[in-house]
Amino acid sequence: MAHPALGLYQAAGFVVGCMAIHSLRAHAQRLTPVLIGVAMLMAGILAVDSLSTIPNTFDPEGFEVRAITGLE
Repeated sequence: MAHPALGLYQAAGFVVGCMAIHSLRAHAQRLTPVLIGVAMLMAGILAVDSLSTIPNTFDPEGFEVRAITGLE
């Protein structure tokens, strides 16, 4: 069962979000290209990240390091 205060936090977050959206409504035409640009940038970053084939060599216990060095 969820903590009772969690519902209050969710309601407060919803109200703050509604207030922010209402206050930004006047700036919607100016902000739309910015938001589209940010969404395209994030999609590009996620695509490059998911298609990346560079092994993670920062974790000395990781699978890639063991596979590269032959330490099993």
